[in-house]
Amino acid sequence: MTTSRFKSGAMALSGLLAVSALLTFHLSKAQAVARSCPVVLQDAKRLVLVTAGTIDSKHGILQTFERDTPQSPWQAASGPQPAMLGDQGIAWAQGYQSYAQPGEPIQVEGDNRSPAGVFPLGQTFGFDHAGTPLHISLENNRHICVDDLASPLYNRIVSREVAGPGTHAEEMRSIATYRRGIVIDLPTNRESRTGSCIFLHVWNNEGTGTAGCIGLPENSVEELQDWGGGGQAVIAILPGLARERLGPCLPPV
Repeated sequence: MTTSRFKSGAMALSGLLAVSALLTFHLSKAQAVARSCPVVLQDAKRLVLVTAGTIDSKHGILQTFERDTPQSPWQAASGPQPAMLGDQGIAWAQGYQSYAQPGEPIQVEGDNRSPAGVFPLGQTFGFDHAGTPLHISLENNRHICVDDLASPLYNRIVSREVAGPGTHAEEMRSIATYRRGIVIDLPTNRESRTGSCIFLHVWNNEGTGTAGCIGLPENSVEELQDWGGGGQAVIAILPGLARERLGPCLPPV
């Protein structure tokens, strides 16, 4: 009887060790996958995913996802909804050129394409006067977005006084679709003309493309400002067929 109990205990211990080893393997695998993902995505717990059918499509689908830890699987936080992309579609952004396949465009200033890649969602902005530290209440001459390739302030929101009278820029308070929005923190390089002033903002309508931003109905922008603005989330913008290039870094199709 003693020998039998010993064998049973040994078998149980062996089973526990096997389960522990399996869990350790899967955890190590998940950690390895996380490390291989784009840096901005590695620690993210909230994701706005925007996909288009083709790289030249101005129509996209937006859905949000959450996860408890960077090693946890993504879970849907909302259902899919229509979004508008750049009028000419999508182009691969600075830092994501290696994901482009032959014939796919690389983003340049003025191409009217939304940037493909994964980026932090930054400050919220709008015509209101929300009192949060990371919200920009737009005012004339105080908040312009510089798209001038000759300016060292390229792709920054500054005042007209700082930018100078001759600097080309978007006067954000005068653009109706900017009445609600979130900055997409796009890495750019003015010497390489890699694009500037990319936002998630209110669309004109379902059918009209943007100059390179992501457009949504106003109520959807408001919800995302609360859910993902101010550094709470990242946004991935991709042609649908390119999702597989990021593998398990993104939610499965």
